[in-house]
Amino acid sequence: LGIGQRNINYSDLSFEDQFSIRPNGSFGYFNDTREELPPNNIAYFDLNAGINYSYAPRGRAALYAGAAVHHITEPDLSFATRDDDETNVAVEQPLRQKYSAHVAGSIPVTSTFAVLPRALFQVQGPHVQAVLGTNVRLATDEFSSVAFHLGSWVRGVRNVEEGLGLDAVVALVGFEYKNVLLGTSYDIGLSEFTAGSRGRGALEISLAYLGNYENEALSCPTF
Repeated sequence: LGIGQRNINYSDLSFEDQFSIRPNGSFGYFNDTREELPPNNIAYFDLNAGINYSYAPRGRAALYAGAAVHHITEPDLSFATRDDDETNVAVEQPLRQKYSAHVAGSIPVTSTFAVLPRALFQVQGPHVQAVLGTNVRLATDEFSSVAFHLGSWVRGVRNVEEGLGLDAVVALVGFEYKNVLLGTSYDIGLSEFTAGSRGRGALEISLAYLGNYENEALSCPTF
């Protein structure tokens, strides 16, 4: 469950009827406008639901999978209704439902090295995104709660004219300490949009809590 809020600042907007010339020759947008502006603050209720499955036998490969639907009620995000040019009927501007599915795994190779594959698929209206890749986790030793993460993914999106195509390659470096993972990732753009961004990708910093980690190699609790 969630509540969303949006607002617009009208203070810096200027309209034609505000323009005037003063007796001293100065001119500018001095008058009050007669434009009928809609309320600049709206709130809406949001509803999402999902399910997750976890299979993690001790000391063996683990599997995680899930699916979700977001914005079930498709709340209206418009500040005011608008008229459709063809039908002249007021229509809403709903936040479309989004469907997502993910699958992940943890494959222990040695007592200190594991491969963590990941996949995410999302659809919202005409928009489609798929992310595939893997992390590798390297612990300092089999008893330690300190580990380093390296990862790489590819992201595909649906383009308007070309269909599903490769959009970016993502690289990650992370440091894990006592079930908390601090990561830094960078998107390397591969689509035509790269020209618009002048070849610069997106730098992101993430903080994740990994939950309780049971190490069967330890015969006594740690404090």
